[in-house]
Amino acid sequence: MPKYYCHECSIKRKLLDENYPLTNLTGSSDQLGKFIKHTSPTQSYDVNSIFNDKDYSDYKNYIINTLASGSVEVDDYNRKNIVYCAGKTIGFTFIKGSIQIPADAVKVVLHQDDYKIHSYPTSSIGFMNEICSNCGKSIIK
Repeated sequence: MPKYYCHECSIKRKLLDENYPLTNLTGSSDQLGKFIKHTSPTQSYDVNSIFNDKDYSDYKNYIINTLASGSVEVDDYNRKNIVYCAGKTIGFTFIKGSIQIPADAVKVVLHQDDYKIHSYPTSSIGFMNEICSNCGKSIIK
């Protein structure tokens, strides 16, 4: 069963590094592929979320903002995902080529791997209130 942590407890429990060095988020082939997939896809996917803005600096800022204040989910496979509500529409999710859901949140995955860290826009519609598994503070999941 996944566990959820507030930003502060995530740092204390070493689930997040508060001084994460982000120098190049398209430096590996995995990262470049994810950047293209979520900003200007060159192929069709059954489900794909795409940022409104294709600018690299905006993409990087979404990752930085998420890492700086998002809540952390530790899933059943011990993967650590960070979620952040952007407070505005930042993209859309397409299902079989049709716009389905506006995206107003960001999910960062593989943040602990310098060559695989990436983000994608998502919808906060499925987000719920959760309690931090460590301190009991109210967070989003």
